[in-house]
Amino acid sequence: MVFDSYVFAVFFAVVYLVYICLKGVRSQNLFLLVASYFFYGFWSWKFLALLVATQIVDFHISKGLVRLDDQSKRKRLMWLSVIVNMGTLGFFKYFNFFTDNLQEVMRAFGVEVSDVTLNIVLPVGISFYTIQELTYIIDVYKRRVRPAGRFVDFALFVSYFPQLVAGPIERAERLLPQVQSPRQIHWDDLVEGTWLFCWGLFKKVFVADRIAMLSDSVFGAPEAASGPMVVLGAVAFTVQIYADFSGYSDMAVGLGRMMGFRLMYNFNLPFFAVSPSDFWRRWHISLSQCLRDNLYIPMGGNRKGFSRELSALMITMLIGGLWHGAQWHFVLWGAYCGGLLVLERLIRMGAPHGMIIEPRETGSIVKRLAHIAVMFPLTALGFLIFRAETVGDVGELLGNLATGWESARAALPQLKELLICTWLLGGYQIAHYFSENRFVVFKVPVPLRAIIYLIMYLSLTLGAPHDARTFIYFQF
Repeated sequence: MVFDSYVFAVFFAVVYLVYICLKGVRSQNLFLLVASYFFYGFWSWKFLALLVATQIVDFHISKGLVRLDDQSKRKRLMWLSVIVNMGTLGFFKYFNFFTDNLQEVMRAFGVEVSDVTLNIVLPVGISFYTIQELTYIIDVYKRRVRPAGRFVDFALFVSYFPQLVAGPIERAERLLPQVQSPRQIHWDDLVEGTWLFCWGLFKKVFVADRIAMLSDSVFGAPEAASGPMVVLGAVAFTVQIYADFSGYSDMAVGLGRMMGFRLMYNFNLPFFAVSPSDFWRRWHISLSQCLRDNLYIPMGGNRKGFSRELSALMITMLIGGLWHGAQWHFVLWGAYCGGLLVLERLIRMGAPHGMIIEPRETGSIVKRLAHIAVMFPLTALGFLIFRAETVGDVGELLGNLATGWESARAALPQLKELLICTWLLGGYQIAHYFSENRFVVFKVPVPLRAIIYLIMYLSLTLGAPHDARTFIYFQF
C-alpha cells in the first residue's frame, strides 16, 4: 500500500474518519496502532511479526534501563538491543553481501568454497524503523528521555504509518510526547497538511516518475550513453530522487499534520546548499542527525583534533553509504560524500577570510549563487555514483563523459522533457528559497494560486505515467 494509490486513499479516509470520532488518547493510539500494523501487514504479515517482535524486545529493554542503577548492567542491556536490532538488519540486508565478498576473497587466495547465498527478501522499511528503535534505546540509556510506560504508545511511536516505511526518522524527544498527549487539529493543520500531501504527490507522480524514464534510459545502458546523455542522466536522477524521496516525506508530514502530529521536515531546499556540510543539513535531515549524534560525535567529532575529525567524517559517511544498500557503489558514494566533507574542512583551514560562505550568512547574492553553482554539479556527480548499478558502470559512465559532444543536439528532446517536468518544481523552490516560507503558495494572489492548483491537477491527471513506480527509498 503506497501513498499514491487508490487503495491508500480509501484506507486513509476510513482511518481518519474513525480517528477523529474517537475520544481520548488511549483509544486513538490503540486504533492508530492497529491501523499502522494493517498498513505494514498489507505488504507482508510475516514481516509484520518481525516488526512487532523487535518492538516487544526494545520495550522491555527500555523498562529495564530505567529500573537498573548498575551502569555495567545498563550497558549490557543497551548492547543487547544493539545486537538484536543490528543483527536482524544485518541478516536481512547484508548477509549475502558479506558472504559473497568473503567467498571472493577466499577464492583469490586459492581457497575453494561453496556458495552460501540465501534467497532473502528485504523487509520494507527495516532500515528506518531499526534506526528509530535504536536511537530510542540509546536516548533512554543516556537518560535523555523517559521510556514510554505503555507498549501501545511505544509501538505507535515506532510504527506510526505515515512515517513507518521511509521516515522521517523521528527521535523520541520529539514524537513520543505527541503520542502520549491529546492532539488538537486546527484549521491550519488541515489546510497546510493537505497542501503538503498534494505537493508531495505532484513531486512523486509527475516529476519523479516521468523523469525516471529518462534516467533509466541512461543508467540502464551505460555503455551506450554519450557525454551529453550522461550529464542529463545524472541531473535527471538527482532531481528524480529528490522529488521521489522529498515527495514521500512531504506526504508523510502532511498526513501527520491532518491528524494532529508534527513530524519533522526531512528536506530543506538541498539544491540551494552552498557547501557539502550545508547539503547534509538540508538533505535527509533525520538520517543526517542520527549519523551525527550516534556516530560522528561519539567518535570525537571536532573535539579531539583535526585528524580525528576528518577520520570521523569519513567513517560516518562510509557507514551512511552502506546503510543505503549492500553494494559497493553505495560504499563508493559514501566515500565520495566523505571526501567532499574532508575537502571542505581542508579548504576552510587555508581559505582567506570571506572566501567561504556560511549557510546562514547574508550578503552578496552573487557569491551565494556561485557557491550553489559549484555545489549542484558535485551533488549530481555523487548521485551518478549512487544510481549506477555497479562500480564498473560508474567507471563506464565517467569514461563516456568526453564522448559525443559533437552531436549534443541529439539530446535536446530529453532536455526538453526534463524542463517540462521540473519548471513548476524549480519555480516553487526559488520562491520558497527567497521567501524562506515553505507555504509560500498561500501568500500569492488567489488567481495565481488557482492556476498553480490547476496545473498540478492537469499534470497528475493527464501528464503522469500510466505505470506507477514504487518509492525509491522503499528498497533501503
